[in-house]
Amino acid sequence: MKKILIPVLAAAFIAGCAPGVKTMKNQSFSAEKYKRIAVIDFEGNNQEAGSTLAEMFVPHLMEMGFDVVERANMNKLLKEQKAGLSGALDSASIHQIGKILGVDALVFGNFHYTKKEAKHTTLLSKKRPLRFWQNRTTAFTTFTSEVVLDGITVRLVDIETGKVLISSNYPKEVNGEEVDACFEEITKSIKENLKAK
Repeated sequence: MKKILIPVLAAAFIAGCAPGVKTMKNQSFSAEKYKRIAVIDFEGNNQEAGSTLAEMFVPHLMEMGFDVVERANMNKLLKEQKAGLSGALDSASIHQIGKILGVDALVFGNFHYTKKEAKHTTLLSKKRPLRFWQNRTTAFTTFTSEVVLDGITVRLVDIETGKVLISSNYPKEVNGEEVDACFEEITKSIKENLKAK
């Protein structure tokens, strides 16, 4: 029993020491001042994933008490005003977009999207009664690929100054099914930082 228990406890200890979400807050940040915000498509190596991540983060921001501009209207308004969101945005662009949308801050995100292949081997055993020496085991190997994000970073940026107000980084790999749980951890970390004086 001890031989089994020691590796289990060691694994639990190592998992507990894994790096978690790191959130930093600018000292000048005030939740009352930055109520109305807009979420820009997350920047990464897959445009569709960036849009999906931004959409998925909206409910978490609402849970934190922010008033979030509806993204379909936001994109329509930016197209009408010909304010592009491509490439790196400087302070002037952030200010212009913020004024067009009527928000106090913009939320930006970063991620890196990769596909990983996993190898799965299944053993099937065929047993024949009374002929145990003829039992045969067959191995079937299958390959699956899954989407993995190599960490996610979100930032809340002041539209007047271009300064980062809050930055939160989730440093671990996240597969497609874990994104919402990752955002929950980021949300929890941001909330804790907002409470801290």
